[in-house]
Amino acid sequence: MTNAAQQLGEEFNCSPKTVQRLARIFRALIRPRLDAAGDRTRFELAELHFYVISVDASSIVRKEPLALLEVAEAKRRDDPKYTARRFKREVYGEDEAVGAEHPALFEKLVRRLAKMRPGDAERFASSGDATELTAILKAANERLDVARRALRRA
Repeated sequence: MTNAAQQLGEEFNCSPKTVQRLARIFRALIRPRLDAAGDRTRFELAELHFYVISVDASSIVRKEPLALLEVAEAKRRDDPKYTARRFKREVYGEDEAVGAEHPALFEKLVRRLAKMRPGDAERFASSGDATELTAILKAANERLDVARRALRRA
């Protein structure tokens, strides 16, 4: 972590990791919109999760973060009850709406997971809502079980 992130974290009473996450959101989503629209810039979604998902998923689904955010904004305009959780499921291919699930994406995600350090896994497990993280882990485990069964049949 950078010294600046630590200092800002102390000043704003948050972790350096949160400062870095907010900086990524600013760099990938906020600044481009401000540069393009100036004072007319609008951010339609008040929930931080939409922004985090757009930035974090962009490299995995190979779409620009701003394009993902614009999809979420359009869906929220069409359906005021559209949630960040639903957006995340769609982006990661659990629904067909944004990123269709395919073997190459699954392989990339499994390889990244296999390379994850145990400490990172522990930080993930303590980084958010326990109920949501449990559901994510359960869904991931179910997908891995399907892959294991297919491998045994092959």
